[in-house]
Amino acid sequence: MRRGVFAGAMLMVALVFPHASFSACINDNIIRDPELFQWTNAGDHSVGMMEIVEADLMIGTDTITTRVYKQAEVEKPCIPGPTMIMEPGTKYVLQFRNRLPYEPMSPEHNVFKDPNVSNLHTHGLHISGLTPGDDVTRSFEGGAGGDFVYDIPQNHMGGTFWYHAHHHGSTYLQVSGGAFGLIIIDDANDEIPAKVAAMTERQLVIAYLDPDVAGTGGDTLITGSLSPAWTVNGKINGDLLMPSNEWQHFRILLADRDAKPKTLSIGTACDMELLARDGVWRTTAPKTLAGNDIELTGASRADIAVKCAGNSTIDVGGQTVANIVTGAQGDTGPGPWSGSSENDGKWSALRPAYLQDL
Repeated sequence: MRRGVFAGAMLMVALVFPHASFSACINDNIIRDPELFQWTNAGDHSVGMMEIVEADLMIGTDTITTRVYKQAEVEKPCIPGPTMIMEPGTKYVLQFRNRLPYEPMSPEHNVFKDPNVSNLHTHGLHISGLTPGDDVTRSFEGGAGGDFVYDIPQNHMGGTFWYHAHHHGSTYLQVSGGAFGLIIIDDANDEIPAKVAAMTERQLVIAYLDPDVAGTGGDTLITGSLSPAWTVNGKINGDLLMPSNEWQHFRILLADRDAKPKTLSIGTACDMELLARDGVWRTTAPKTLAGNDIELTGASRADIAVKCAGNSTIDVGGQTVANIVTGAQGDTGPGPWSGSSENDGKWSALRPAYLQDL
């Protein structure tokens, strides 16, 4: 991917798309990383098209018709949407298209409204909030779209972020229905230790899906047999497969419309070390998490290193949301310390100017 300048990003297009029947994601009990969003090199920038669509999904034995993000040309919408990976010093043009049914945008404020009006808002990135950048006030009716330009600074810290629907009036409805996904800024320039960088990464979107929001703001789209439930990468009580005694880097997002604090816990068969919060490496990493607990709120993220000697669970607020299933002995080389243990391995990442002194 190359850096550069892109002009003409305020394109508005009129689109007409009939509702199509899409195939569902792999419907088994295994927790896999979300699909990766594919960027295309366009010379002085990278480009890709993201759609929000009406999708009929199977989650376990239950159905849900809802609104989700997917990459154009991909006939497999999922919850969560595809993970966008971006590199510092690169400009990205995201061509956003609203494939939902058309309805005129309401002029009312501070009310539930516009269930099929949408956009895509990045959360936590250090980029412009003005059009054509990450302007949260810029929304599109069904059948329309436009380009968002993300100019990632050269000194942007690597980390875990996310994107979600954020049209005022329908945010609650669309996020509750599954319109969100991960963003990862590459951390190759952060001077993290080689042992830390070598850990296998797992992308875990822990999300509360609530089909009971159906009807909010005039919604007539959300239907199905699915009851409100915590999910991990779209699975209810799914199995996360891990080798025994191998440190892995969990990139965790709590995608929840409720901003109240919740305790995320991993069972006692595992060890946990905190590496980063909300896209910022700890000043000194890692930090041992006593009791294997960490407090998160809706929209917050945490990067943690996890090693499990046996089967365990991931819990939110005391409720099990996923099962950790361990297999054969894993690679014991990578880990959260620069040395062999906590006593000889604390480290600090390279901090960009915007984080050096708060």
